[in-house]
Amino acid sequence: MTSEIRNLKGEIVSDRDPDEKWYQLSASTWLLIGGLILFNIGCFLSPNLIDDIFRLLDVRLWPWWYLMFLVIFVAFTVKWFFIYRNRDDYDELETEAAKRFNRMAVSVTIVMAILVLLNVTQLFGFFYYPLTRWLGFGDFTWVAVLSFVLVFCAIVPIIYFVKEWLVTFVSP
Repeated sequence: MTSEIRNLKGEIVSDRDPDEKWYQLSASTWLLIGGLILFNIGCFLSPNLIDDIFRLLDVRLWPWWYLMFLVIFVAFTVKWFFIYRNRDDYDELETEAAKRFNRMAVSVTIVMAILVLLNVTQLFGFFYYPLTRWLGFGDFTWVAVLSFVLVFCAIVPIIYFVKEWLVTFVSP
């Protein structure tokens, strides 16, 4: 039994498909629903938190190395796009080079994201200053050792992945 929708004259206006999903709404309706959800979330958040989020998005207040990270990330994204677009045309060596590039780019991107997150949460100084005092003045603390180990654990894989990616260009 199909439900027919009729106008006042008795003509069939639309014949509904029984398999049609009820949530197939127009784009403007989905935008309205999303806006209402954001509005309701915003009603329960502190205005200072919202202000801090928008302040983080202000490019003028970023340290200089954020912009360097942004340029590197954009370069990686462009290369990822070209790899994805041309992956069917690659031979065996180009596929291996693309895999090595992806490993290197993902590891560098993760380290960059961790550095930015540490700086935003102001934990960067917690790890940085004990390490500089230990290496500069010999003032030993366990936080400095932890910082050294974390830096070493971040640098070694990046050096390995960069070396592996560069080797693919030199190898025959």
